[in-house]
Amino acid sequence: MEDLHKAAKQFIAGRRNKLLVPSTLGVLVFGFIPGSIVAGASAGAKLQAAPGFVKYIVYTLSGIGAQWFSQMLFVISLLLLLVRKVVLAVQKEERKSIQKESSVYVLLVVMFFLLWGASKLLNTPVVESYRFGIYTVAFLLGYYVFSQDIVIEVLKKWRFVSTLAAVVSGVYFIYRAYGIYYGHSSLLSTWYANLFTYCMILAIFGMFAAYGDKKNAVTEWLGKISFPVYILHIPVILIALSLLQKSDLSVGAQYVIVAFAAYLLTPLAALLIEKIPVVRYLILGIRH
Repeated sequence: MEDLHKAAKQFIAGRRNKLLVPSTLGVLVFGFIPGSIVAGASAGAKLQAAPGFVKYIVYTLSGIGAQWFSQMLFVISLLLLLVRKVVLAVQKEERKSIQKESSVYVLLVVMFFLLWGASKLLNTPVVESYRFGIYTVAFLLGYYVFSQDIVIEVLKKWRFVSTLAAVVSGVYFIYRAYGIYYGHSSLLSTWYANLFTYCMILAIFGMFAAYGDKKNAVTEWLGKISFPVYILHIPVILIALSLLQKSDLSVGAQYVIVAFAAYLLTPLAALLIEKIPVVRYLILGIRH
């Protein structure tokens, strides 16, 4: 029990540094930079007469960017510790091993309905990206179900079927959702949105189990910088867009330049920030 308590404390400390610090302290210190671009584009004239502290609050909230997911992951990680404690108290082991392939097929069907049902729960009313229901259920299913080898082997076996299902369901989703803002909970809680999501999850697991289970110097480097790139890609894109805003370039040319900035400059920005002690902790959660 003492070892479990120690492991839990270490887990919380790790999640705090990686998820909570960049998404709170980092946003408070540096979020106004990308936030000023977002707020300036959507409400620039209205903010001109606002007091400085009001502008800072608006810019900071607008500058959260992709960090909303880090905030959610931290909360869900704490919930996982509680769930693990309850599960251990009830069944004396962390997870029940799935023994039969037939059980996997039953679970694959049940999990779709769990995700679809969860997509309708615990969605914040104003900032709709905070969808605690589906992300919590998906996180727990990943921890307890998709982490088991027998499940991955089944998905690997049926990878082409799941990929075809993902393509078909994706085409149908585009047909139904074309022209609708994709971030609304009313769209994301539909059966066809969740079917597309679920089929993509199964296809990605299956395909990467078959073809992506390899490691070399490039993949190790990409894995190392993946989280910094996740944090920094939106600020880099926003800065690139702001510089191009008054140019006479065509929309197509601007897309190419922004894509170039996202894929090349973001890793470079990550490598640069990793060299600056205090800044790297606040923005990337890296102490050493």
